[in-house]
Amino acid sequence: MIKLLICPVLLFGMCLSPLSGQDFSRKFGKITDYEVDMTSYEQDTSAVAVYLYEETVIKMYQPGSSTNADRLYSVKIKILKPEGVSLANVGIPYRSRGERISDMEATAYNRVDDKIEETRLNRNDAVTEKVTDNVSLYKFSIPNVREGSVIEYKYRTSSSNFTLIDPIRIQHDHPVVYSYSKVDIPDALAFNVNTTGGYRPLAERTKKGRSYIYTITGEDIPALKPEPFVWCEDDFETKVTFELRSANIPGTPIYNFSGTWEKVDQTLEQVGFDKHLGMRNPLRKEVDQLTSDYPDERERVRAILKLVLDRMNWNGQYRILPNEPHKRLDEGSGSSADINFILNAALRGAGFTTTPILLAPRRYGRLPLANPSVDNLRTFVLLVTLSDGKNYVVDGTDPSNDINLIPVELMVDRARIYGADNASGWINLSALTPNIYRILVTCTLNETGLTGDMTRFVQNARTYGLKNSYRNAGSEDKYVESLETDYGMTISSYAIENFDTSQVTEKIDFTMGVESAGDFIYLNAPVIDFLTTNLLTRQERVRPVEFPYPEKASLTVVMTLPEGYELEEAPEPLNISACNHGVEYLYQALWNGDQLVVKVDLNINTLLYMAEEYPDLFEFFGLVAEKGNAHIILKKTR
Repeated sequence: MIKLLICPVLLFGMCLSPLSGQDFSRKFGKITDYEVDMTSYEQDTSAVAVYLYEETVIKMYQPGSSTNADRLYSVKIKILKPEGVSLANVGIPYRSRGERISDMEATAYNRVDDKIEETRLNRNDAVTEKVTDNVSLYKFSIPNVREGSVIEYKYRTSSSNFTLIDPIRIQHDHPVVYSYSKVDIPDALAFNVNTTGGYRPLAERTKKGRSYIYTITGEDIPALKPEPFVWCEDDFETKVTFELRSANIPGTPIYNFSGTWEKVDQTLEQVGFDKHLGMRNPLRKEVDQLTSDYPDERERVRAILKLVLDRMNWNGQYRILPNEPHKRLDEGSGSSADINFILNAALRGAGFTTTPILLAPRRYGRLPLANPSVDNLRTFVLLVTLSDGKNYVVDGTDPSNDINLIPVELMVDRARIYGADNASGWINLSALTPNIYRILVTCTLNETGLTGDMTRFVQNARTYGLKNSYRNAGSEDKYVESLETDYGMTISSYAIENFDTSQVTEKIDFTMGVESAGDFIYLNAPVIDFLTTNLLTRQERVRPVEFPYPEKASLTVVMTLPEGYELEEAPEPLNISACNHGVEYLYQALWNGDQLVVKVDLNINTLLYMAEEYPDLFEFFGLVAEKGNAHIILKKTR
């Protein structure tokens, strides 16, 4: 059981952790010999760093004060391995309007000649960087940090907004020895307080005068280690959230602050979102020509999308509001908002009805079902309505995009249609189109190996990965070399077709060796490398599994056998499913005269699987990998 410890508030700064008699200080600026000399963390020996002490103290003031919220954060971290040195590079997000960072101090401590050497950061070395329209980043790097260092820093965030308390993170990518938080809220403000995540800290609420005091403590908090198939790790970290429910300001009625999407839409309208939706079409001449060239409306939408993709490159920044989009068009590069507002104007100029779909990319977590705010939003895509009432989704940030094909990062299962009411405004973007991965192999077997051709066909979402691999290889020859390594074959001819579309075909001529011993030839059950490893690496898991997109993957191998050989052994057919047919698998090997036909299908129909479904899912993919590593055995008869 995880031990939780509370120290009296007045004595907190002097407390030492009793953990195994080890000397951990909880006073900022006090570093112990044990902290400097420790080389590993007993509770997690794989940790590259450990948070020795973390404190968050928040005080909310009565509405109308010059400062309505004050947050003091301090932390001390031990760097255990070289991989942990990056924690000395600190980025503190804050709202560009109404918030400021102050009172920053940062120091590195190292053992030098039996003494503890201090290296302090000069505040003038900190810089500010704009992240989004509403968020900036206060950045600094603590100097002289290496393996074995102890670093600590603190800062104050002051805000004029009494309606917001940012979540308190209890769990991190690295383990935490001790965490303490104190939140002081006047009784005029009513907040909903919730704890989420797998670790449960000790939380208490007490009344002191006209304030409610929340204290949250935790000890030996495990690291939130990355796991495959998780869209956003932050969705599952342990944190405490505060949502303002109401405010009782003297002389005014009690005001309900619960957020709604109607309020979010109103805020966007106030900051100019609607104005940009109605801006003139800067591509009028080109769009008029495309309208004439493409009488079919769907193809016209595709042509206009390709026009914008050809004219503008995404600069990697997600934005809700643009920055002079006409100028960005002339420069040929812009944010997601710059590009999609240009795309919106072009589509409207062609006579289409468009509606923005507001979202947060997967890396930022899901949009909240309750109490939303503009801060939850990062970007938008467009819903295009044709004259026959059919709707399609488009986005201009990736050259591989197409109608109903947007980057995987934007394939969220929870997005909002701008202007819709709370109940009907949700839209799922994770399964807009069928995603297909199909391999067909036709080959001939002889005693030295396989000779034949392979056709790989990918449709929609998987094209992003294929195209990125092709581009990142630097040349087609390098890409072909990577395929040879992946499949263990020698490629004599390669061609790729329809590269600029959402349906890409690769045609490959190859030779490949086989394993043989005496009169026997041994082949893997699928013949080529296909689903031979378990996609899930851990037997136990506390977080849900989130696959990137639904997909139908298939392999068909038609192999002609040499004269004088017969099938000695083949894996039994397997037809299984799990989690209410969320995943399905089929394997069969059919002998037909001098031909062996192998068929493999894997369908991922459902993306999200909760932790309680994991044992079934793990067993399913274990059986898939087991079948992929079985053998087909051929025997020489003469």
